[in-house]
Order: sequence, then C-alpha cells, then structure tokens
Amino acid sequence: MNKLLGIWISDPEGVPPEQFQRIQMEFTEDGQLFYTIVGDDEDKVILLTYRIEGNTLITDQPSHPQEEKTKFSFTPDGKLLLVYGNEVSQYIRLPV
Repeated sequence: MNKLLGIWISDPEGVPPEQFQRIQMEFTEDGQLFYTIVGDDEDKVILLTYRIEGNTLITDQPSHPQEEKTKFSFTPDGKLLLVYGNEVSQYIRLPV
C-alpha cells in the first residue's frame, strides 16, 4: 500500500513563525499530486504527477515537464519527512 496516499499539511513544529510556509499536499491513488501553497488571500495549486521508487518520490509537472526527485521517510510518530537537496520539510497527515 502507498503510505503517501491522503492529505498532508506542513508541520510548524521546529520552524520559526517567520519562516513557516503553509503547504498542503494531496496524493491520490491514480498518481496525481495536488500541491497547494496556502495563502492569506489566495491559494496557489500546482498539479503534478508522481511515482515512488524505493524511498524516492519522483514528481513531474505536465505543464512544464521536468522530473524532480525527493527522498522521503516517516518518523516513528507517522510524520512525513521530505528531503530535497539540503532542505528538510515535515508534514502531518490529516485524518480521513
């Protein structure tokens, strides 16, 4: 089973308030990823496709094709960790 399925939101824990960016990611069973940057006045939604190879998340934006690879893992308490370059971001799964 794909452990990424569902909706994940950025975790503010350990991030200074001035650096925190509200992100929501929805992974669907059919390989779609809805990546939303939550704004105060307006949200920006980026439509992506994704697949998983081992512990690597491979995404592509059909409107601007270019695959991006991001390592991922899960913390013992179920949070999602994404490692892109030197950046680490943490997400919490929303209840279904």
